[in-house]
Amino acid sequence: MKKLSRLTLFFLLVSRALYGQVPGIPPATPDSPATTPVEDSVFVFQPARPLIDSNAIQTKLSNAFGLNILFSNSGYGFGFFYEQKLSPTFSAFLDLGISGARKGDEFEYYNTDPTSVHFRNYYVPNKVNRVWQAPLTVGIKKGVFTDVFFNNFRPFVNAGLGGSIVITTPYDQTFFSAFGDAEFHVAPGGFIGIGAEFTEQSPGPAVNARYYYLPINPGIESLRNEPITDFGGLFLTLNVPL
Repeated sequence: MKKLSRLTLFFLLVSRALYGQVPGIPPATPDSPATTPVEDSVFVFQPARPLIDSNAIQTKLSNAFGLNILFSNSGYGFGFFYEQKLSPTFSAFLDLGISGARKGDEFEYYNTDPTSVHFRNYYVPNKVNRVWQAPLTVGIKKGVFTDVFFNNFRPFVNAGLGGSIVITTPYDQTFFSAFGDAEFHVAPGGFIGIGAEFTEQSPGPAVNARYYYLPINPGIESLRNEPITDFGGLFLTLNVPL
């Protein structure tokens, strides 16, 4: 009991010297009311790096060069693009692609005619020309709804002007030998589109839906007596920076 009494008396004497975790603040007196500590000197909650690193949310690139993969009613193709950032949400770009072109009702059949250049191969009846197109456009891209979505999903609208180089080779010749009689045409026009980048990198990988208008007069025959007068239409593209 004596030891317990002595310990109690000791803690009562020293308790007036213990005033929390912030040293140097005098105890409250009738003439000097207690003050609220401004900060805690023992527990300092300051991480080694910011919990949200705003600089790492989006890798800002001044430009990008990459590959386009194209899908359309005429099949698929590929191309290249170069994009130059002009502001955080605005950029200019140059696109070059190449893909096949055809009428939508071209169906292949197995050829059993020994006099045909397509003997024992699949061919399209009444086809006159193999047709390819190479659209070349200069355009602009503007990010939209930048305050609505996360930084790894950035919608945009875009538009471009230019045209398409149309290449034809005779269908009644073998594939490579037909290039000796190739013809070149130009279909001027442009496109409008919407899409979205889906990584933190900008410019970054993106999906894009574009509607091209590429008229040509009087038209180019893929099938006999059925000329193609517009090499545009809906194109879906996948843009992959390299």
